[in-house]
Amino acid sequence: MAVKWIINGYFRSGTTFLWERFRSAADGNVLCLYEPLHPDLPGFIENRGRDESGRRLHQLELWSDYLRIQPARLKRILSCHPNLSARCCWRNEELAAYFREFHTLDKDVMIQCNRLHFDIQCVAELTGARIVHVVRNPVEVFHSIRHVYFTVRGPCRGLVRRIAYPFRGKYAFETAAWVNRARSEFSHTFTEAETCRPGLFPAFVLAWVSANYAAVQSLFPGRGMVCAYEELFLQPLRLAGDFQTFFGVPFPIEQDDVNPRDAINNDKVWKQFNKWVKHWGLEMEWSRIREVVESRGVRWK
Repeated sequence: MAVKWIINGYFRSGTTFLWERFRSAADGNVLCLYEPLHPDLPGFIENRGRDESGRRLHQLELWSDYLRIQPARLKRILSCHPNLSARCCWRNEELAAYFREFHTLDKDVMIQCNRLHFDIQCVAELTGARIVHVVRNPVEVFHSIRHVYFTVRGPCRGLVRRIAYPFRGKYAFETAAWVNRARSEFSHTFTEAETCRPGLFPAFVLAWVSANYAAVQSLFPGRGMVCAYEELFLQPLRLAGDFQTFFGVPFPIEQDDVNPRDAINNDKVWKQFNKWVKHWGLEMEWSRIREVVESRGVRWK
């Protein structure tokens, strides 16, 4: 069997919803593995999908399919995990060894991931998987990240985080780690990154644009599929048909599965976003992302 399908996207971009839709259609015939590069994966598996506080992420059984793998084999897989340090920076050989373990399991495998942006080509060459990358309006992603960062661990932790936000905000959702990865992949951002103020937003712009550009360039055109999160609300049935054609398996997204919502198009935030894109020298990369998204019939601000 093999790793046959991968759904990748930056954090808070809709990959969990698509993973859940795929898993419901697979009906147990496929191992649907969630976030194999999550640094806390061994702990989540040991605690049956709960973190140290007993919280279940997204209120879903996200890690249950790992428990369908024979224990000795699962232990061997986890021993190859390349991101236990949460640095989001691994050698190609480490990533290949890890994915090779999944690729030789006795069932077909689908993987959802939020951390493969710079490594899609490596994984595609190793597995031959059909890969989809999901891109979401960056202003909405930022608002979602900040909302979760302040609320998910309860009001007390949220208050502490609000107080520390000007100084520690850039560590939300591994943003600082992805800034370091972007610096290694996009050398022209290196000098500027050294002087980046510690807040979340400037770091987020660098991380988000770099990660999505790397993924888009690895897949588009013809080497995979790139879609926009907003298609789930604008044209869900067409998107479901595109997924079914690309993946070669049923992909149930019904009109009733998604709730249309108003986009967050705060002019002030967009102005700041474009300011930091220019600051990092990422105008070409940002333009390329918009070009691909617009080819899917979606226009952001």
